[in-house]
Amino acid sequence: MSRQKILITGVSGLIGSTVYQHLTHKPDHYDLYGFSQQRTREPYHSIATGAYGRDPKDFARVTAAEPAEPRNLYAASKIWAESLDRAEDFFETHKTRD
Repeated sequence: MSRQKILITGVSGLIGSTVYQHLTHKPDHYDLYGFSQQRTREPYHSIATGAYGRDPKDFARVTAAEPAEPRNLYAASKIWAESLDRAEDFFETHKTRD
């Protein structure tokens, strides 16, 4: 029986690394390959490691005042879900009692 080739995208993340660890216990069944876009450039590396003071002074930070600009349907769904959650919190806080 030939081994199945498996490419795990996001292998450095929570789910990808868990799947990778699980499948490594069956080396006779799977040829595993991993792909990751782990941030190694600055300021992302400093942010990921918690060294917040090392970011460049001219680095443009995103604020809540900037409009959302989703680039695809997934990003749009994330913005919609966040807006729905905020609206639910608002209505729960300000609902009137009859």
